[in-house]
Amino acid sequence: MTSTESVWQVHEKEIALDEADKKALQEEREITFALIQYFSPLAAVSFPRFVNQGTELQAAAPAIEITRLFRMLGVGTQVLQAFAVVLLAVAAMSLWMSLTAALRERRGDLAMLRMLGASPAKVATLLLFETLLLAFVGWGIGVILGHLLTSLIGYLLEAERSLVVSGALWLPQELLLLAGVLVLSVLAVAWPLRQAYRIDVLQQLQMR
Repeated sequence: MTSTESVWQVHEKEIALDEADKKALQEEREITFALIQYFSPLAAVSFPRFVNQGTELQAAAPAIEITRLFRMLGVGTQVLQAFAVVLLAVAAMSLWMSLTAALRERRGDLAMLRMLGASPAKVATLLLFETLLLAFVGWGIGVILGHLLTSLIGYLLEAERSLVVSGALWLPQELLLLAGVLVLSVLAVAWPLRQAYRIDVLQQLQMR
């Protein structure tokens, strides 16, 4: 698009502090980057090898380097996904422990509900609804915080003129995450629901 000399002159005018500095920059003029278009597939294979082995320059194929970059980022993404799965498993275990402890503390209240006419299925459904509601709220808070954190990271990277990252992008996989959270919640509440379904009303009322 422009001659090499014009590019050199623009850079020298912007960088040089005085005439002596400008003269020194003119003596150090060099080409540091070149974009080459091949006319044949054979040249695309042989020319980069010739440059890397026979000269002090370095040849890089954009397609290969981009693929390598995506492969490196893919490894990081897989690690984060595995970490997320571990977090979900720990959260499910914590939820199971919390529900079991809460059921132990609420046995008397559940017995009162049974005495007032609530069926075992209705009591179990109530506990299941509470669990799913907590899971849904937790998923919503987690997703919103994740998008806010991504927006903050994108802002910091933009300030450094680095990668463009946006937290405004919503992916369909986030709904799959919700489905996974609800399934884990149902599995975590299965044992407490069984205990609530089989609760001995008379025994619990006598303990009160």
